[in-house]
Amino acid sequence: QITHGPISGEVSATAVTLWARGNVTGTLEFTLSSTAAFTDTLATGTVAITPAADFIGQARLTALTPGTRYHYNITLTDGENASETVAGAFQTAPDTEVAAPFSFTFGGDIGGQNFCRSV
Repeated sequence: QITHGPISGEVSATAVTLWARGNVTGTLEFTLSSTAAFTDTLATGTVAITPAADFIGQARLTALTPGTRYHYNITLTDGENASETVAGAFQTAPDTEVAAPFSFTFGGDIGGQNFCRSV
């Protein structure tokens, strides 16, 4: 099974890194689509995962369209067995030549373990 993820990160205007962790030696199969129903397949890929890499696999997808929402799913196979498919979505950053609004969230750990202040 996929134990951690999927996670999308390092998102730019034209690329993303997809990441997941499984629980056995096998192959992570990635599928990218422009729709949540996966009515089209824009890209596919496979990544072998092993104990040496802590069963973690990642795929860098490039040549994406700026400012576009994408959907992806990942399945872990180990020969004859397949995990449940897990899904995620991300949006690429806008084109670097186009002004666009953005928002972000920031969090911090104030007073963790009573080092910063007494609770």
